[in-house]
Amino acid sequence: MAGKSEEEIRAAAERVKQQLDFYEAEAKARGERFERLDEETLLRKLAGDEANTPFISGAAWSSSVPPGGTANFRVFIQNPDAWSYSGNFLYGYLFFGPANLVQSTDLSLTAVDTRFPRYLHRLGVPAGGSADTTFTIVVPAGLAPGVYVANCYLVMFAWYGSGGLADRVAFDMTVL
Repeated sequence: MAGKSEEEIRAAAERVKQQLDFYEAEAKARGERFERLDEETLLRKLAGDEANTPFISGAAWSSSVPPGGTANFRVFIQNPDAWSYSGNFLYGYLFFGPANLVQSTDLSLTAVDTRFPRYLHRLGVPAGGSADTTFTIVVPAGLAPGVYVANCYLVMFAWYGSGGLADRVAFDMTVL
């Protein structure tokens, strides 16, 4: 939202908060966990003062699942830019491992728990709009009970030039 007034940014933040309130109520009704950006961070990201765009504004997920079961992870994306991002260039990449502890994006991609599958979803998000996608996670049978860390990266690919990491979040899942 570069070039937007503070009033326009606050109005956009209010729309995003209302949307996230709805998604949070849905997630809680399903017994899922829900996390979202705080208002200050949301305002900074919508103003273009922080992070790349588009960005992750919230997430909902199944917090516990038995071995051999499935869990869901739903990620919510905001695009404050005046142009859209198509599914040919924007992807969600989900994997398990302690990647969020590693500062370097390149090195963090090597911190993978190979017992879990990896997931890649094409995403599209309209100009000034939002999108979401749900990953259905297959939990390996025979996996020991415990807490496992997963990561979702919002990645932009480019046919030329450079793509890169737009945003990333981590979440925990308990295997019963």
